[in-house]
Amino acid sequence: MDMTSDTNDDGFFKAAYKNSEDVTDIYLNRTTMVSRLLGDARCVASEFDAIVRAQMEKSNNGTLGRFSDVPASVTAEILEWQRAGLIGAVDGTAAIAQTILPDKVVFGVAIATVTTKKQGAPKVTFTRTHRDEKPPHEIQSLLELQEALEDAAGDASWTRTYREFLEREAAIKLANDDGCRLVLLDGPIYTQNLLTQEMGRARVLDEIRKNQHRYIGYIKEPSPFHKRLGSALMPGEWWIFDIYKGLLEQKRFSKDKQSENDHPATAWIKKASHWVRCIYKLKQKAFEFECDPSMVMHGLALLKVDPSYSLNHEIPFLLELVDKHVRAKTDAVHISKDLIASLGQHAISFENEREYRI
Repeated sequence: MDMTSDTNDDGFFKAAYKNSEDVTDIYLNRTTMVSRLLGDARCVASEFDAIVRAQMEKSNNGTLGRFSDVPASVTAEILEWQRAGLIGAVDGTAAIAQTILPDKVVFGVAIATVTTKKQGAPKVTFTRTHRDEKPPHEIQSLLELQEALEDAAGDASWTRTYREFLEREAAIKLANDDGCRLVLLDGPIYTQNLLTQEMGRARVLDEIRKNQHRYIGYIKEPSPFHKRLGSALMPGEWWIFDIYKGLLEQKRFSKDKQSENDHPATAWIKKASHWVRCIYKLKQKAFEFECDPSMVMHGLALLKVDPSYSLNHEIPFLLELVDKHVRAKTDAVHISKDLIASLGQHAISFENEREYRI
């Protein structure tokens, strides 16, 4: 990168420096400090909400509605699937935190699945993997060693991609082998990480899109843009982002570097059936889910009949439950520490300095 050229980061830095203010005299006075920082934020937020809502109400952008609009027949169908144990949920988390050892990078994943009929009997699997590092005798220079170690430390996306892959494998099994009519995922159905991986598209996303109407992905941490959309909703409202897939085709992935063709992820999205995002605000905080257009009302009905009762965490209870199950059974950080400690005399150099602070 040419460090002399103006970049977005450079522009952000200049703006940050221009807006600097010395607050040493008021920092320890919490009330004064918060008041100074807040400024006109409340007024600006209200103005933002009004402008965004006006755009959302335009019919060519999406569909605005209320939870009371969900058909009774759809709610009855969800209740029937619940009683029959035909709704399942999947979640995963790190079982072994990413740990850099001299010869490899180690990582582990725990995947839990539950159904509405067996909520107290989750199935939890633990999988470990590693990424081999270049053997010492193959390294010709310190610069080569530096690049290899920085690549290992900096590339965290493969661990997330690996977890997402295993989660969707488990979701497919719930649908195909266990007969679940509806499977809930933590996060988007089609994640950016998996869309960019050939194996992700071929092994799990292709299988999901064959029966796209059997999956709903609830997104607990929307993007800043979608948070802004959610802020403009009133409690009890939802908005179907009809054009989401089209925007994904246009903007998310660049051209293939080897040719002028679309990026493989873009080509896959263009061929896939339509899907949407639904942003909703059941009470105070907005969330969203991703699904086939035919399943939007089912996703909303599930929130009406079986929501989480945690404050400002209005996702389906079953999805919150499977999250609690999998996290209760994992101890990723301590296993990572045990791995480091087992290096013997080399351990101190690999441990985080925070471990030795008093």
